[in-house]
Amino acid sequence: MSNDNIEAILNCFGTLENIVSCSLEGSRLKVLTKDISKVDLVSIKALKAQGIFVSGNQVKLIFSFDVHPLVDYIINQKKEK
Repeated sequence: MSNDNIEAILNCFGTLENIVSCSLEGSRLKVLTKDISKVDLVSIKALKAQGIFVSGNQVKLIFSFDVHPLVDYIINQKKEK
């Protein structure tokens, strides 16, 4: 996954500051946000996300590519702050 892809996905979630946490549940990416209204679901779909499920401030979705680099990036950035 390129840095451009990571940035594009982060922008869909309203930047890194809007992400409280993220994790993987099998092949599903789970993202907890501060403000769900900042999440651009249309843009997420345009990035080939599937099975998008929104509950409260949480978004669960599946991408056709490996999202481990994205999760690692978010976790590492959160640790630094």
